[in-house]
Amino acid sequence: MADIKIGSLLWKNAQDSLLSLTKGNVASVESIVRNGMESNQQRRANLSSATTTALEHVDVGNKSIQSSLDSSLKLDHDACASMCSFIAPSQRDLWNMRNGHYQKIVEITDNAARCLEQEHTMDEPSFSTPRRRAINFPSGASIEELKTPAFEELLKGFWESKSACKQANSDIKHLYTAYEYHLQGLRDSRVPLTTQY
Repeated sequence: MADIKIGSLLWKNAQDSLLSLTKGNVASVESIVRNGMESNQQRRANLSSATTTALEHVDVGNKSIQSSLDSSLKLDHDACASMCSFIAPSQRDLWNMRNGHYQKIVEITDNAARCLEQEHTMDEPSFSTPRRRAINFPSGASIEELKTPAFEELLKGFWESKSACKQANSDIKHLYTAYEYHLQGLRDSRVPLTTQY
């Protein structure tokens, strides 16, 4: 009977110890799970915050790039408009010049064809004796006038014109004018050589 009581007591102590160990293990596992869940939640919050910050930075960068692109596009449009304002008049002038040049070429071509057809047409046989052309030969007097005056005459005319100039005006320029006028009078009396058809 005493052995049964002792065995029952030992069994009860063993159950209490096992129950106590089980409770301690459960509490330890619960604490580990709780700490792990809290750590996961903290990491999830940090990751979410980092993701939000990264997305905000990306959004700001995209807006900055878009603004730069818009500014560059506006500058390109302004430069294009300015360049077109300079090029358009030049294009019109070039087009007008090209048209004028083409018209001049057509006019020159027509004139050249007309000249070749009308003025330089080869003589066609007329089966008639060509008439004699009258030639006006210069007269002997005109040939004599073509000769250079003697040096004495030129010198005499020079001094006469010089003295006349000094009496009229003391300006030396009139000497050259009178001398040129004297020589021009000698040259103008020439009769040109002409022909008549």
